Amino acid sequence: MNDKEKRIKAQRLIEAASKNLLGASGKLGSICRYLGEAIKGVGGTLYDSYEYDFDTWGEEDPEDLPTADIDTSVYSMGYLFDGLSRGMHLEIKYLSYEKKLTCHYKGYEVYQEVEGDLRAYAPFPEWEILIDNLYKTTQTTARAKKKQMAEEEKAKKMTHAVSFLQKLKDRWGL
Repeated sequence: MNDKEKRIKAQRLIEAASKNLLGASGKLGSICRYLGEAIKGVGGTLYDSYEYDFDTWGEEDPEDLPTADIDTSVYSMGYLFDGLSRGMHLEIKYLSYEKKLTCHYKGYEVYQEVEGDLRAYAPFPEWEILIDNLYKTTQTTARAKKKQMAEEEKAKKMTHAVSFLQKLKDRWGL
């Protein structure tokens, strides 16, 4: 990277930070998390062959042979906001395993950040106005979601306390 490009990158970094676009907790990341959909991955584990005694294979029923475990787990890989449902040609994607945040407007990449390193930022009012409007919506959604999570946590603690008291009652006859 030459000196001129480094200066432009530093200037864009300052501009992105002043507009609160950086990181998963910035405007773009918040829009993804609260207005977008989770990107899910599916994985599973296979049978650990070292735990099986291979000398007994000939003596066992074929139905009892080790097979792949059907137990799979679903995990979150990140978030994707697609603005087409809102009439916007805007896409914001955050991949948590790469720590990569990208924004595309009308098919062009206007923002890219990987592990805190700003790689691309094209500040145009056309898409930044959309981001600001979406962020206002995000703030109300975030408040409602945080309130709901607090209520769920309170109910979970109450259930745990009741369960604990029941266990004491059963065990010690109180």
